[in-house]
Amino acid sequence: MMNRIDVLMPESSQYQVLHHFSEKLYEALCRAGLNCRLLKGEEIENTLLRDPPDLTICFNGAPLDAEGNFLCDLIQKPHLSYLVDVPYHYYGLLQSPHISIACVDEFFCELLESLHFSNHLFLPHAVEREVLEQTEQSKTFEIVMLASYIDCKSRMQQWKKNYPAYLAKAMQFAVHQTFADSSTSFIEAFNWELNQQIKQIQRFDLRAIPYFTIFREIELCVKGKGRIDLIKALKDLPVHLFCSTEDQAYWKKALGKEARTTFHPPIDYAASYDVMKTSKIVLNSSPHLKRGGQERILGGLACDALVITAENAYLNKFFNNYEDLLLYQSSKIDQLPEQVAHFLENEEHRRAVAQKGKQKVLQNHTWDQRVKSLLEQIN
Repeated sequence: MMNRIDVLMPESSQYQVLHHFSEKLYEALCRAGLNCRLLKGEEIENTLLRDPPDLTICFNGAPLDAEGNFLCDLIQKPHLSYLVDVPYHYYGLLQSPHISIACVDEFFCELLESLHFSNHLFLPHAVEREVLEQTEQSKTFEIVMLASYIDCKSRMQQWKKNYPAYLAKAMQFAVHQTFADSSTSFIEAFNWELNQQIKQIQRFDLRAIPYFTIFREIELCVKGKGRIDLIKALKDLPVHLFCSTEDQAYWKKALGKEARTTFHPPIDYAASYDVMKTSKIVLNSSPHLKRGGQERILGGLACDALVITAENAYLNKFFNNYEDLLLYQSSKIDQLPEQVAHFLENEEHRRAVAQKGKQKVLQNHTWDQRVKSLLEQIN
């Protein structure tokens, strides 16, 4: 029975996202009646060696000592690495017998299983319940998106120069297929097309393929294309885009002078709630997830905004299009501007859909629910 659980704060994370998640997971564990500590910096190693708990948890990895040893191996206690990114970024975790991995997408669990790593569980993104309990605010932003810019076209052009033709074709197919259906992961698509390509060539060495580098390239292109396609589709509508000054220049070039996009400086994760609370519509783009949901979807709904995102197999199970979320098909994104305009012009309908989505988040997607699921699976 796991009664003493320590949450370990990561050293750094962009926009303080993982720090925020760590604090909210810790608070939910405490509400569940567990004996918990939230450890930071140098106190992590000192505390764990002196007084180890039953379980340690941290987002995206596992802490090491100065010699590169996992602390969980030194104290001989289980560690849960809660990955909010694709697992191939953290392949080294699979070497420890004390590490289990929580995935935010069900396919990622299958990916780990294919690598003969069975210590995994499905634990989707969540949102803190206190955001859901706050008073609804007046809306000053029409449409909001928080997104950096990724130049997918330039990257894909480089593939032809950097990789053999059969690999470049498989990578391009993976990007295309990601947007062609709502359930196929870019990794699945790449592997399928790679098998088709190698049937047509005589000499190849699968061991020489830099899979993790290729997956990273495809993932970046998929993310970049998803964001660009979404913003371009709505360029005639008032979109407020939060990103860095450098990214603003790239966005302006990609969108053209006619776009009605207003740019804002980047903000940290906690501040994003303040923006979403005053937004009518929040845009989300997460095409790399097909059997899981991005935290922006849950956070936007928690803040009384209508959330717009591409459909996927996971979202289709939990939400209903036009009832509690606005889901679009990437192949039919040209229909989206008319739908968005409708909700901007019909506040009563927009609010009704947003409120139904908020109730679903409250019922199924808080950190308290994730802690309940976690305890059921580890105990």
